[in-house]
Amino acid sequence: MLSLNGGALFTVFLQSGDTTEAAYAVAVNSTGVYVGGETSGDIPGFTKRGGLYDAVAAKFDLNGNQQWIREFGSQYEDA
Repeated sequence: MLSLNGGALFTVFLQSGDTTEAAYAVAVNSTGVYVGGETSGDIPGFTKRGGLYDAVAAKFDLNGNQQWIREFGSQYEDA
């Protein structure tokens, strides 16, 4: 996340193993940072449903601490 002057406030690295992840949407409000994307593997605590990619959504507080993360999908490509 960047400050208003472009400096880095925090960086978060999410990886589900030897797989592919991508973030496609980021939103920030007074309660935190929300990220949406996809993964081709298992996010810790979740099992990939099938297809090439599952969708992923996560929330971080304004200091970069993960509040929650979800992986969801079907047997098809969902992201």
